[in-house]
Amino acid sequence: MDWIQAAWPNPLLSILIAAAIVHCVAGLWATAIATRKGYAYLQWLVIGLIGGSFAVLLSRRLSDRNS
Repeated sequence: MDWIQAAWPNPLLSILIAAAIVHCVAGLWATAIATRKGYAYLQWLVIGLIGGSFAVLLSRRLSDRNS
């Protein structure tokens, strides 16, 4: 366990890193949802990486452009 404390001296840092990873995964998920509905990939990648969980909720409400 000493090597963990050497790598992560501050437990808050590990929590922040985990939260950032979850935030970015949610952004990628929002991008996938919006792209499947016919919206621009790059635009939703930026929106998703900035918005995180809120972008997922927003992308779920989008209308389908494919039909």
